[in-house]
Amino acid sequence: MTTQQKIFLIEDDFGLADPLKFFFEGNGFSVIHTGDGAFAIPLYEKENPDIILLDIELPNKNGYEIISEIRKKDVVTPVIFITGTELTDESITKGYALGAFNYFRKPIIPQMLLELIKNLLQVSNGAKKYSLAGYEIILHSQHLQINNNTLILREKEAAILKLLLEKMKTPVKREDIIERVWKGLPFSLDNTLDVSVSRLKKALSSFPHIRIKSIYGVGYMLTDK
Repeated sequence: MTTQQKIFLIEDDFGLADPLKFFFEGNGFSVIHTGDGAFAIPLYEKENPDIILLDIELPNKNGYEIISEIRKKDVVTPVIFITGTELTDESITKGYALGAFNYFRKPIIPQMLLELIKNLLQVSNGAKKYSLAGYEIILHSQHLQINNNTLILREKEAAILKLLLEKMKTPVKREDIIERVWKGLPFSLDNTLDVSVSRLKKALSSFPHIRIKSIYGVGYMLTDK
């Protein structure tokens, strides 16, 4: 029997929440709902949802506060803001900076929201998990989670780390990194790679047993020694 994927709907307008819950359940999802921001984090921790639909204006705790708490421990679960008011450039930028995957404007068209959910779940299911030196490492796009610590990496640093994680404890040639990360584009400044690796080492400095080791004449290797 296939386990139902779980949507966590945080919306205080029951005239919207009830029809959405009925619609998603009719399309094979399990739906948990609360209309009170104070219950959002306890329910999230209890239910471990696959995706979160989050209103911004909520009683007791707003959507920005909720996503901030979630992203301290979870960078993978997609969060979609659903709002009819917080749609200025400033508020949308704030939401993305806090870790929202998308915004959906009210009034909601359920079928469109369903297709967005399906697409985001496909992406989130592609998050990679690794284990090194007793740490659980999750890399999803530019979001890096090591145990309960969350980091946001630059695009190139995230791509370098992904390659080093895939080849863990094996030296990776400089030219292979350049080809993979810079996609074959002209690369005349060889120290650009070194600068990116230096930034990555600094980002990982709080985890002394996770090391990016320079291999003279070859390239780099991710190791625990």
